[in-house]
Amino acid sequence: MLDGKVILVTGGSTGIGAGICRYTAQQGAEVAINYKETNTEDALNVKSECQRYTQGSEMFEADLSERSRVLDLADRVWNHYGKIDVFVHNAAVCPFNSFVNITPEEWEQTLNVNLNAGFYLSQALVKKMIESNVKGRIIFITSVLAEVAAPTQVHYAATKAALKMLTKGMARELGTYGITVNAVGPAAIETELSKHDWEQPGARERIPWLVPVGHLGEPRDVAAAVTFLASDQASFITGHSLYVDGGLLTSKK
Repeated sequence: MLDGKVILVTGGSTGIGAGICRYTAQQGAEVAINYKETNTEDALNVKSECQRYTQGSEMFEADLSERSRVLDLADRVWNHYGKIDVFVHNAAVCPFNSFVNITPEEWEQTLNVNLNAGFYLSQALVKKMIESNVKGRIIFITSVLAEVAAPTQVHYAATKAALKMLTKGMARELGTYGITVNAVGPAAIETELSKHDWEQPGARERIPWLVPVGHLGEPRDVAAAVTFLASDQASFITGHSLYVDGGLLTSKK
């Protein structure tokens, strides 16, 4: 589905991001795997797996909390491949804390990585896409927390809700260039980030009640949705949020 396409995935060394990298490589994409320095070993493993399918997959380190490094990442990846067809902003942090105890540092870090990096990277890449007549795809990984609230995740949810509206606004403006912008909102997916939730007392026993399909999802489930939105088959879909949650939102909204 993605033969010949170049896809940049932020936070691509672990969890959902790693799943997106692996799956899109299997579909023929050359994958630019963004990672932070502390996850170098994980990134190397993902690169090795991706190169089983496409030799062009490569690693690009960047701390997404710093705007200058975000813009440098956009230039490095574009210059390496000569284009970027698909940008997936998956990188996120969620320092669990109650609202009254969220520190300025936690707030700024969450805002910078989850929201600002997505905005700055999209802006830089869209300019390049327009100049090069690339009819690209922008995909933000949001969350069901863009729709519902959860304790200790106020800052995280705020960034995901902002990404949802960024999706709509960008889609409205960029459609004329053939660039689509969509969001994929996971929930009930087993990853390193969600481990905190599923290890709470009684959490796993509640899965059949929380998730209508009766089980947790995998990063591959999110990756399949991303792959469809990144493909030519989705060229008439823009401004939408697709929730990959096993039906969790049916009982939450």
